[in-house]
Amino acid sequence: MGATGALRPAVAALRAGGAEVHALARHVDLAGVVPVAVDWHDTAAVRVALEGRELDEALVYAPTAPAASVAALVAAVSGRVVRLLPSAALRPPATLADLAAPDAVRVVLGWARGAGGSRWHTPAEISAAALGALRDGHDTVLGAVRPWSHRPV
Repeated sequence: MGATGALRPAVAALRAGGAEVHALARHVDLAGVVPVAVDWHDTAAVRVALEGRELDEALVYAPTAPAASVAALVAAVSGRVVRLLPSAALRPPATLADLAAPDAVRVVLGWARGAGGSRWHTPAEISAAALGALRDGHDTVLGAVRPWSHRPV
């Protein structure tokens, strides 16, 4: 999930490295990507779409997907799974240790701070963090998540 948006640069990098990329989404229009047309909110359809697929790794950005749909994907992956979570996952007083994801490496998408204020991260920044977590297997927070009052709107 996220292959056509936030993770599009990651998809391009994986393809450039020779990986076969499967993208789960309602609409997939990416050259060289195996489309898996499915709505994450239909858990039964997700299970059917993943049946028989052998996936080595996964980058998952599906913040509103039912837990059962994400679990179906995790079960289909033989290697590392990286879950991207929105900044709201760390709304105070939550900490990274509070987030339940024993089956995946977590990347929490915070925000970037600069002289002009706070902004959300770009797809290139998000993809770089996701690919880094896929390589090193460490939970991370991209950017800032505190103070919460500095969160962009």
